[in-house]
Amino acid sequence: MPAFFFLKREEKIYILLTELASSLCEASLLSRKSTADSALPDYHLNLLQAVKKRGDRAANLVWKETSRQFVLPFDPEDITALARQMNKVLFMIVLIAENISSYQISAGQEKELSGMIIILDSMVREIYQLIASLPDLKSRRRQIGNKCEAIRAYREQGQLLYLKGTGGLYRQENLKAGDMLMRQQVYMTAERALDSCYDLSYTIREMTIKYV
Repeated sequence: MPAFFFLKREEKIYILLTELASSLCEASLLSRKSTADSALPDYHLNLLQAVKKRGDRAANLVWKETSRQFVLPFDPEDITALARQMNKVLFMIVLIAENISSYQISAGQEKELSGMIIILDSMVREIYQLIASLPDLKSRRRQIGNKCEAIRAYREQGQLLYLKGTGGLYRQENLKAGDMLMRQQVYMTAERALDSCYDLSYTIREMTIKYV
């Protein structure tokens, strides 16, 4: 029987949440690579979809462990909220790549979109550190607050790129309406991913007030 089943109940939750956060990092890195290497879109997309499946399994295990346990490190609704929000971020990261592949958009030529994907990767790595800090929520309260502020600043940078990028689409006189709508859809998906990261950090910030 795997050693996982012999861990303390609180440790199981932390491990599963960290595993899910790790899936975000892996997916985000693959998303950056797929943006830089447009020659192998299907290859990167298949890798991303495999990461998403692992992330989905980790999220389902979080929900199962939360529902069957009476002793938990946090309230069940907070644990499931973290899993749900991380799973949403993972979904959005994969959706960006799927849209780029389906619409045959060269993200490398969309400077602002590439910038948003890089910012998303930075936000995801901050989220991983936040999740890793959960077992020491009280002692790392200040560090958690600083990382949440960093995520907020990243989001603002991403919003500026979104406005600049989508505004640039309307100024391209030779861009067909269909192409503009497809590119705009990718920008909107990237913006939603940034917003999802921010929402997740806000949940963790509220937990520092609730449990410390």
